Amino acid sequence: MRELEYSAVCREVIERVGEVRADEEVMIVTDPLMVEIARPLAAAARATGAPTSVLVKPRLAAHNVEPPAAVAGAIRNADVVFDAGTHDLAHTDARRAASDAGTRFVFMRGISEAVMIDQMDTDYDALRTVTRAVAAIQTAAESARVTSELGTDLTVDLTGRSGVPVDDGFDAGLVVLPAGKSAITPVEGSAQGTVVVDYSIDNLGRLDDPVELDVEDGRVSDVSGGSQATELRALIDREGSVRATSPRRRRSGRTRTSASRGTRAPTRRNAARCTSRSAITSRSGGRLTAAFIST
Repeated sequence: MRELEYSAVCREVIERVGEVRADEEVMIVTDPLMVEIARPLAAAARATGAPTSVLVKPRLAAHNVEPPAAVAGAIRNADVVFDAGTHDLAHTDARRAASDAGTRFVFMRGISEAVMIDQMDTDYDALRTVTRAVAAIQTAAESARVTSELGTDLTVDLTGRSGVPVDDGFDAGLVVLPAGKSAITPVEGSAQGTVVVDYSIDNLGRLDDPVELDVEDGRVSDVSGGSQATELRALIDREGSVRATSPRRRRSGRTRTSASRGTRAPTRRNAARCTSRSAITSRSGGRLTAAFIST
């Protein structure tokens, strides 16, 4: 019965974020580990009068793995897809083909009931204002320096690059929830310095010990930390240029950036904690292509 605690959030996700209309076909895509999130979303979608289907796909091995052909065909024929699975389909050919056909996507990968209850009851209008203000600052900047008391000290060239707000708007035909961040890709080869992550890393989850990345000319040259540093090295080491070393002394502190300071989005509940966390995205060869750091 925990879904009763976030039934209002599901309604807002469907109606306010997804902009679902009664004449649209809605599909909730999930997997066996996320069905408890899919059910109340489907109920909220049905309440709008929209024909709603729930598709339980096999749990994929990782993010952005191509789904079975039956799933690819189903999402291409839907008007709106809410992807509430352990791993999402954002960067797959199946999703791109569906987007080209006009399907809107709301991605809610790996979201737990605790997140739905404590961190999704948000004033989306205020959130959009803050997120787009940060994107404007990023776009206007020529460079950025990210530092923290943990030891992060990274500089990047942002010349000619634009901030991309990730909020509740369908600017690119998709929304990623929880919303409220702005992404920007630095000029290739410009990143220099150190990134220390102490909370979580995408595909690894919560960290037991901090992981430190040394970055030279846009490439991760060294990964240090505990066992999860070795796991991360396996994810990004495509050319044998990244090595893992032993854990270093743990430090603590918040992350900040010289380009802009983090602004917490207004929420209607105060139960959610504001915890520093980072997600590192890389491509073949260990090239650091994007870093999202929030407090």
